[in-house]
This record gives sequence, structure tokens and C-alpha cells, in this order.
Amino acid sequence: PATGTTPFWQARSLEKGEPRFTSSPVPRGNTVIYVTPPTELAGGVVVEGPMDALAAAECGYYGVALMGNTPPPSALDLTGELLRGMMVLIIEDRDGLGALSGVFAHLATMGCRCKITSCPSPWKDLAEMPVVRRTQWLSNLFAHE
Repeated sequence: PATGTTPFWQARSLEKGEPRFTSSPVPRGNTVIYVTPPTELAGGVVVEGPMDALAAAECGYYGVALMGNTPPPSALDLTGELLRGMMVLIIEDRDGLGALSGVFAHLATMGCRCKITSCPSPWKDLAEMPVVRRTQWLSNLFAHE
């Protein structure tokens, strides 16, 4: 599910080699992907791409994909509304450290309790982590908040 009316598509290769990641040439605008988990835990996870939002939801957390690391303020406002009252974990891709610091600042001004982190080595992002390891890692992060 996606909010907004901007159509998009995304592809990602699970094998090494090109293309690893490709997205629609259609501007994303104010679109965010919001994934509701089958089993709800207390917390939301903000990430750059839809595969990572799905990975968070698979572990029981609300997932919001910003469709990149520089979303417009209206997309951040929507993210803050969707995750209001939850502890929010912002997970950056390891190859883009610091890219989501503006997201953290914006959500913090909206009153969100948030923490920013990146995935442990050797994984670049949430979707690359095995589900058991991902579930344990997220659970530990939320337990320490």
C-alpha cells in the first residue's frame, strides 16, 4: 500500500551484479510506503526503500519507506502522523550514513521519540539481514528505549 497518487515501481536483484536497484523515473513527490505488520509491536521503523519497510513489518513493526533519503517535508509530516505515539527507529543504509539525519530532526520536532542507527555489518540494509537475526536485532533496539 502507498499513500498519495504518484505511481512507482521498484526492482532489486538478489544476486550480485547489475542492476542491484532501479526505480521508476516518475517523480515520487509526497509518496511514502506504509506497511502494517500482521502482529503489531510497539514501534515504527523508518527506512529509505519499500523492501526494508516490508522487512520491518515481517518482524512485527510498522514500516515506513520514504522512497529515498531526501523526502519533502509533507512526506515527513505524514510519517510523523502515521507513527504518532510510537517509538520510531530510523535505519539508514550503511552506504549512506548521515543521509537521514534531516528525517530524524524533522520527526523529533514533531514530538516523535526516535533513534537513528544503521544495520550491523555485514548487512547494508534491513532487507538483507536474515529474518531471525533482523527480528532479534530490532527487538533489542526497541527494548533499550
